[in-house]
Amino acid sequence: MTTLSDVEVGATATVLDFSAECPERVRQRLTSLGFTATSPVTKVRRAPMGDPSVYQVMGYQICLRDREANYIRCEGPQ
Repeated sequence: MTTLSDVEVGATATVLDFSAECPERVRQRLTSLGFTATSPVTKVRRAPMGDPSVYQVMGYQICLRDREANYIRCEGPQ
């Protein structure tokens, strides 16, 4: 098991759940954005300085900072 921020650019991982340290309001926000269990997420690109990264989930792209992506536990990459 890994976190979403550890996924390499171009790889796809499957969301499992959120870490225990994830604040409830952050969990709710990420869930409403489509980061739900069994959702495939692809890391599209990373900023030149390394943070943030762009992810594709549910047909759209969203930018997350590593501190947010570290809360998302996933399986993969596929």
